[in-house]
Amino acid sequence: VPPEVSTRSDTTPKTTMRLGMMAQTTGRNHARAWERNKEDACKEKRSHGKGIQRNVGMVRKTRRTNVRTQAVATQTWNLAVLTSVVAVATWKAVESYGRKVAERKKKRVVVVGSGFAGVRVARRLQSDVTLLAKRDYFEFTPGVAHAMVDGTHKQLTMKLEKAVPNANVEIIGNNDVVDVEDGYVHVQGKTFAYDYLVLATGSTYTPPLKPSKIEERIHVRERAFRICAEALKDASNVLVIGGGVAGVELAASFVSRYPQKKVYLADEHDRLLYKLPREASIYAEKRLREKGVHLVLGERIKSRGMNGRTKGFECTTSGDTIEVETVFFCSGKKPNSEFGKLGPGETLLEWNEKGYIRVNECLQSTRSGRIFVLGDVREKQEREYIAGQAEREADYVVKCIHRMLDGKEELPPFRPGAVRLSVALGPSDGLMVNGDRLVARGMIVPLVKQVIERWTIWFLAKRYFDFHRRMAVRLAPALA
Repeated sequence: VPPEVSTRSDTTPKTTMRLGMMAQTTGRNHARAWERNKEDACKEKRSHGKGIQRNVGMVRKTRRTNVRTQAVATQTWNLAVLTSVVAVATWKAVESYGRKVAERKKKRVVVVGSGFAGVRVARRLQSDVTLLAKRDYFEFTPGVAHAMVDGTHKQLTMKLEKAVPNANVEIIGNNDVVDVEDGYVHVQGKTFAYDYLVLATGSTYTPPLKPSKIEERIHVRERAFRICAEALKDASNVLVIGGGVAGVELAASFVSRYPQKKVYLADEHDRLLYKLPREASIYAEKRLREKGVHLVLGERIKSRGMNGRTKGFECTTSGDTIEVETVFFCSGKKPNSEFGKLGPGETLLEWNEKGYIRVNECLQSTRSGRIFVLGDVREKQEREYIAGQAEREADYVVKCIHRMLDGKEELPPFRPGAVRLSVALGPSDGLMVNGDRLVARGMIVPLVKQVIERWTIWFLAKRYFDFHRRMAVRLAPALA
């Protein structure tokens, strides 16, 4: 054997070990590289998947944004179209209403009377209105009984020029309407032509419940209330004749303010507030007796003349005598319906045996469709002679006149509705009636009555409340 071969055979195991180690190292390296490549491939695949998901999300988001934008654009367009349609329709309605008002303005309406009914009609009519009034002020008559005791009358009144700014106010003083013709009213030598006539002259009571003939101006009326309050303050006893709402409120106000003084309340009926439900009468009598009021019921009172400072009155049934220093008559209501009984007016109006003017179901005179009669001067049930009912009648008459001015001759019949009435039994007590039921009693009633009083006077000081009427009145001259 050659020496080279033997030499190689001696080194073969080491070489083999090296080669084996190199092979192992190479295999491990290849395995690691394969693992790395595999991990890189997985990472790339995951990255690619996330990229696809991200792209899909962006596409979806873009689609949603586009859909929302399109929806907002559609809604905006629909809103713009709807707004335009509403604006055009509103303008057409206001223009049509303005033309209607312009046509109504060409007609002449004369309103006689400045009470609740007359002022409400003159205020709400959209015609050429002339208001004929005996006084230059409106008075909230339900608050008169309380004002007679404390003398605070100013808060109950409002100048007619402020209360009825849209009407031509004519103060006729104590002169009644001299004559009523078909189309004309004559008073104080003046003639007022009308297309429609509204008679709301009210009724007459013994002063100071209603203004006397000399109380044409508001300052004279206020002075009369101050004199009345001073007289009540100086009197040691008072007799109130009449057990209706006015008499009950006057007696309750006086005894509440001067509990040490004696108050008599007399009425010919067997109970107070005989027009109201019996439950209301029982409560009023109980509360007044608790306050110290002496009730004289079922008796007619006859005067026996003066005896020094006192006035003597005799009860015709029992024969008892009442001596008092001051007396107030809260009964004997009479309608102001003397006008027109002479001359042509007799053919246009019809009176009943008590002097009330007869009307049909539409509150028109039974002899003329151009004359409306409402308030205390017309014939109706006894319990309907209240301010709230007069206002309902006024609203109805305004609607009827507007319908007739618009060419609609057929009128719906008037429905009076339930009688709602509040009676104050002093500053902290009272009762409220709705129809045939006593619905409230106690301290809440005078508070409600004061709110109604303040609201009525405040409302008269405001010219217009609703937008369409204000726009129509402004458009009427231009569209005439």
